[in-house]
Amino acid sequence: SICNSSDKDVIWGFVNEYDQNINKKNNPKFDDLISFAINYYNDFILPNKKYLKLEASQKSIFNELKELLLNLKQDISSEKIQTEIYEIGKKHNFKNLRDFFKLIYQVLLGQENGPRLGSFIKLYGINKTIKLIEEKINNSNE
Repeated sequence: SICNSSDKDVIWGFVNEYDQNINKKNNPKFDDLISFAINYYNDFILPNKKYLKLEASQKSIFNELKELLLNLKQDISSEKIQTEIYEIGKKHNFKNLRDFFKLIYQVLLGQENGPRLGSFIKLYGINKTIKLIEEKINNSNE
Protein backbone atom coordinates (compact mmCIF):
# COMPACT_ATOMS: atom_id res chain seq x y z
CA SER A 1 0.00 0.00 0.00
CA ILE A 2 2.92 2.33 0.59
CA CYS A 3 4.33 1.85 -2.89
CA ASN A 4 0.91 2.84 -4.22
CA SER A 5 1.44 0.92 -7.42
CA SER A 6 0.21 -2.14 -9.26
CA ASP A 7 3.30 -2.12 -11.48
CA LYS A 8 5.62 -5.00 -10.63
CA ASP A 9 8.66 -3.08 -11.86
CA VAL A 10 7.89 -0.26 -9.45
CA ILE A 11 7.68 -2.71 -6.56
CA TRP A 12 10.94 -4.31 -7.62
CA GLY A 13 12.45 -0.82 -7.64
CA PHE A 14 11.55 -0.45 -3.96
CA VAL A 15 12.92 -3.89 -3.17
CA ASN A 16 16.18 -3.00 -4.92
CA GLU A 17 16.49 0.20 -2.94
CA TYR A 18 16.47 -2.01 0.13
CA ASP A 19 18.77 -4.69 -1.30
CA GLN A 20 20.30 -4.44 -4.78
CA ASN A 21 21.29 -8.11 -4.76
CA ILE A 22 17.69 -9.31 -4.95
CA ASN A 23 16.30 -9.68 -8.46
CA LYS A 24 13.45 -11.51 -10.15
CA LYS A 25 15.69 -13.85 -12.17
CA ASN A 26 17.40 -15.24 -9.06
CA ASN A 27 14.31 -15.05 -6.86
CA PRO A 28 11.26 -16.33 -8.78
CA LYS A 29 9.39 -17.15 -5.54
CA PHE A 30 9.90 -13.58 -4.35
CA ASP A 31 8.60 -12.38 -7.72
CA ASP A 32 5.50 -14.53 -7.15
CA LEU A 33 5.06 -12.97 -3.71
CA ILE A 34 5.14 -9.51 -5.28
CA SER A 35 2.40 -10.63 -7.68
CA PHE A 36 0.30 -11.82 -4.74
CA ALA A 37 0.93 -8.55 -2.90
CA ILE A 38 -0.20 -6.57 -5.95
CA ASN A 39 -3.38 -8.65 -6.18
CA TYR A 40 -4.09 -8.03 -2.50
CA TYR A 41 -3.42 -4.30 -2.94
CA ASN A 42 -5.78 -4.08 -5.93
CA ASP A 43 -8.54 -6.06 -4.21
CA PHE A 44 -8.43 -4.79 -0.63
CA ILE A 45 -6.32 -1.66 -0.23
CA LEU A 46 -6.80 0.47 -3.34
CA PRO A 47 -10.62 0.52 -3.19
CA ASN A 48 -10.47 1.84 0.39
CA LYS A 49 -7.97 4.65 -0.09
CA LYS A 50 -9.44 8.07 0.69
CA TYR A 51 -7.06 10.93 0.22
CA LEU A 52 -7.58 14.04 2.29
CA LYS A 53 -7.16 17.27 0.39
CA LEU A 54 -5.01 19.81 2.18
CA GLU A 55 -6.80 22.74 3.74
CA ALA A 56 -5.11 26.14 3.74
CA SER A 57 -4.48 25.87 7.48
CA GLN A 58 -2.60 22.59 6.99
CA LYS A 59 -0.27 23.72 4.20
CA SER A 60 2.32 25.09 6.58
CA ILE A 61 2.73 21.64 8.13
CA PHE A 62 3.49 20.06 4.77
CA ASN A 63 5.71 22.95 3.70
CA GLU A 64 7.73 22.45 6.89
CA LEU A 65 7.88 18.72 6.27
CA LYS A 66 9.12 19.39 2.75
CA GLU A 67 11.75 21.87 4.01
CA LEU A 68 12.91 19.37 6.61
CA LEU A 69 13.39 16.72 3.94
CA LEU A 70 15.15 19.13 1.60
CA ASN A 71 17.74 19.79 4.30
CA LEU A 72 18.36 16.19 5.35
CA LYS A 73 21.48 14.31 4.45
CA GLN A 74 20.77 11.22 2.34
CA ASP A 75 22.50 8.94 4.84
CA ILE A 76 20.32 10.00 7.80
CA SER A 77 18.77 7.20 9.83
CA SER A 78 15.06 6.49 9.72
CA GLU A 79 14.90 7.06 13.49
CA LYS A 80 16.39 10.56 13.14
CA ILE A 81 13.89 11.37 10.37
CA GLN A 82 11.07 10.17 12.67
CA THR A 83 12.33 12.40 15.51
CA GLU A 84 12.48 15.46 13.26
CA ILE A 85 8.94 14.85 11.97
CA TYR A 86 7.74 14.41 15.54
CA GLU A 87 9.14 17.89 16.35
CA ILE A 88 7.04 19.42 13.55
CA GLY A 89 3.93 17.87 15.09
CA LYS A 90 4.80 19.26 18.51
CA LYS A 91 5.45 22.70 17.02
CA HIS A 92 1.95 22.74 15.50
CA ASN A 93 0.35 22.10 18.89
CA PHE A 94 -1.52 18.91 18.14
CA LYS A 95 -3.18 17.82 21.40
CA ASN A 96 -2.57 14.25 20.35
CA LEU A 97 0.39 13.64 18.03
CA ARG A 98 -1.43 10.61 16.70
CA ASP A 99 -3.75 13.11 14.96
CA PHE A 100 -0.71 14.77 13.39
CA PHE A 101 0.51 11.49 11.93
CA LYS A 102 -3.02 10.55 10.88
CA LEU A 103 -3.20 13.81 8.88
CA ILE A 104 0.05 12.99 7.10
CA TYR A 105 -1.10 9.45 6.32
CA GLN A 106 -4.46 10.64 4.99
CA VAL A 107 -2.91 13.29 2.75
CA LEU A 108 0.07 11.31 1.45
CA LEU A 109 -1.11 7.68 1.56
CA GLY A 110 -4.91 7.90 1.51
CA GLN A 111 -5.26 5.93 4.72
CA GLU A 112 -5.62 6.72 8.42
CA ASN A 113 -2.70 4.58 9.55
CA GLY A 114 0.63 3.76 8.13
CA PRO A 115 4.21 2.83 8.76
CA ARG A 116 6.58 4.84 10.89
CA LEU A 117 7.15 7.86 8.68
CA GLY A 118 10.91 7.84 9.18
CA SER A 119 11.09 4.27 7.91
CA PHE A 120 8.69 5.02 5.05
CA ILE A 121 10.69 8.04 3.91
CA LYS A 122 13.98 6.17 4.15
CA LEU A 123 12.64 3.30 2.06
CA TYR A 124 10.53 5.35 -0.35
CA GLY A 125 13.31 7.89 -0.75
CA ILE A 126 13.70 11.43 0.51
CA ASN A 127 13.47 12.95 -2.98
CA LYS A 128 10.41 10.89 -3.92
CA THR A 129 8.72 11.91 -0.68
CA ILE A 130 9.46 15.57 -1.40
CA LYS A 131 7.84 15.20 -4.82
CA LEU A 132 4.81 13.50 -3.27
CA ILE A 133 4.44 16.35 -0.76
CA GLU A 134 4.80 18.95 -3.52
CA GLU A 135 2.05 17.23 -5.52
CA LYS A 136 -0.29 17.35 -2.53
CA ILE A 137 0.51 21.01 -1.83
CA ASN A 138 0.00 21.94 -5.49
CA ASN A 139 -3.28 19.97 -5.71
CA SER A 140 -4.62 21.90 -2.72
CA ASN A 141 -4.38 25.11 -4.79
CA GLU A 142 -6.82 23.90 -7.41
